[in-house]
Amino acid sequence: KIEQNVHADISVIDVEDGKKTIPVEKVREIISDASLIPSEAKKRVFIIRNGQALTPQAQNALLKIFEEPPKDVVFLLLTTDKRLLLPTIVSRGILLKMQLLPRKIIKEELKKHSSKPDSDIEAVISVSGGSLGQAQELLKGTKILKLRELVEAYFSVLKSTPSVFSLCEVFSPHRYVSFEEAKKQLPLDFAEEEAAL
Repeated sequence: KIEQNVHADISVIDVEDGKKTIPVEKVREIISDASLIPSEAKKRVFIIRNGQALTPQAQNALLKIFEEPPKDVVFLLLTTDKRLLLPTIVSRGILLKMQLLPRKIIKEELKKHSSKPDSDIEAVISVSGGSLGQAQELLKGTKILKLRELVEAYFSVLKSTPSVFSLCEVFSPHRYVSFEEAKKQLPLDFAEEEAAL
């Protein structure tokens, strides 16, 4: 039931498809649900994935229940970077640092649930930072294709010319002036350093 996300006492909250944040309304639902008595387990568990995506208002709404949670409730707030959470949220919890997963385990898990080619799987593992969740997200949709294009462009530029401005051109598709123009506007000593590369 837990793996299929149908356990009555375990709720997983995450950023909804097409959204970038977890809104305060979602937190109000959590607070309301936290008052319910567990029906299948000894405790109700709320897992908030991508906690860094909680809006400041949503984080503030969590403060009271984090300070005085119901006795039968456990909150797990997962984040890739605790610095993106309000200090008041961080101070009310216990910090558990998770170890990074070995490549072999990430690869096995990805292959169980994906028909993508090994080259795509290896590419996402390389940039996932040892996080299965990150690897799964990258493997979804076209993110892996964009990532591969970016990496290929990066290495192509590195082979042809090790210029800071050439690299910026690869990573800045929405620039407003040419990088030749930008170089002219730089202080002379910086432009000379770039030319020496």
